[in-house]
Amino acid sequence: MQKLTAAIRICFLLFINWTSAVNAETFICEFTEPFVTLTYSTETQVLMSKNAATPPDLIERKRVTAREPKPGTILWFNDKGKEIARLALTGRGQDGMSDLAYPYEIKTNLIENSLGVGGCSTTTLKPTDTSDAH
Repeated sequence: MQKLTAAIRICFLLFINWTSAVNAETFICEFTEPFVTLTYSTETQVLMSKNAATPPDLIERKRVTAREPKPGTILWFNDKGKEIARLALTGRGQDGMSDLAYPYEIKTNLIENSLGVGGCSTTTLKPTDTSDAH
């Protein structure tokens, strides 16, 4: 009976891990004040941070994982398991300057001297231009 219970627990954990993992995708997140771009690949688990105001300020973080705890919400974790970003699929993400509406809103603690609020697109979900909507 104990072996059966252990097997059920393992199957449950594998199922949770499988359902909460994010499919292979590349996220491109834009911020202003400061002008920072975050690029994250779920496949390579590498997060690149580029500050346009201070080139060549490029920071690479490895072993960043992504989880989708519920549909439309994605969390990024650093290599120590600490949450570093939270994305919400709302269609209202903003970079702070342009007329683009990004599929994802992002809140992150990775950008110094900033609220860390921006907009993200992916290789499959592109931003839309809202300038014609006015």
